[in-house]
Amino acid sequence: MQNNHYQGVPTLGQFRSLIDQPVTERVRSINDLTLEHFAKKSILRFGFFSVLRFIEQDRIYIKFYFFNARIRSSKREIEDFVAVYYAAEISELKYKSCNILRIPLKEKLNDEAVHSCETMYELEQLVLATLNDDSCVDVSSTNSNEGGLNVRTPAVANYPLWRQLLDDGYLEPEFEEKCRLGELDKMLGIRNPKKEQAETKTINLQIFMKTGGDQPDSPDAAAINKFFKGNYAKVWAMTKGYISTFKSYDNGEIIFDMITDPRCQDDDYMLSRFIASEYKSKVTVLAEATSYEAHHFKANDIIGYNLPAAETDKICEYDVRVKRSHNSLKAEPDWLHFGVLTKK
Repeated sequence: MQNNHYQGVPTLGQFRSLIDQPVTERVRSINDLTLEHFAKKSILRFGFFSVLRFIEQDRIYIKFYFFNARIRSSKREIEDFVAVYYAAEISELKYKSCNILRIPLKEKLNDEAVHSCETMYELEQLVLATLNDDSCVDVSSTNSNEGGLNVRTPAVANYPLWRQLLDDGYLEPEFEEKCRLGELDKMLGIRNPKKEQAETKTINLQIFMKTGGDQPDSPDAAAINKFFKGNYAKVWAMTKGYISTFKSYDNGEIIFDMITDPRCQDDDYMLSRFIASEYKSKVTVLAEATSYEAHHFKANDIIGYNLPAAETDKICEYDVRVKRSHNSLKAEPDWLHFGVLTKK
């Protein structure tokens, strides 16, 4: 059986044939469009850009140039972004997966030199001039056509949010603080004490009994779901229109299902990030988690409810609606969301 995983430290010289591979006129045209539309801005401000290598029927192959120091904690998220970039920006380009050949950079590029590039080929030559044949590349396979990481293309619908997050400074150190003070507070469920002090509100106090028991002592799915749903998530389904089901935990990654119903108005991606953060902060055995994968299912009707005492006669009706809503969920998720979790 052939071993497709490279043994040792792969270098630019060993994979030069993939990097210098000639491109078709169609690929060249897409790359030059990407240069002016995104790549120049991206490499200077965000620290990365991607170059299309070639196109198959259901897969594209790209080169991903990046400054590791700039995007280290968000590398997986940025790879998801470049994997869907072409599907979102090039209307006639449709594919199911993306092969990513990663090429780390070290030297900062001159702004004027980047802006002077008139073709993507020129920008590539500019960055490759900062490397040599002994420079490391990040590959997952020695296959002569691939070399890179194969990823399933994320949902195109999430792309506009990603572009906005990048423009808002997502990769900058100050971003999280800005989120805590800005509009994303509500999406993430973060309280703003100063704002709350400035507002006087009349609220109806609702008390929910915690039925999840004590902290689980292992990442067993049944134990974590009993603890997390009984103590936290059941309230979300009853009052906010979403709930999660823990699936597994491996190599620092939390994998869970997320169901939302029509009552939920939160942004899908930010909601998945909030739930993952809740797993990390509320479940002790998940405290060291560094990333997450959320399988998002969209329900057509309510997935939970909380009736006032005066409407207990509607319990049977609401039970039927909830059961029907859960039974009508698709076998496969509507969306996939990925993200990196910050350290405490």
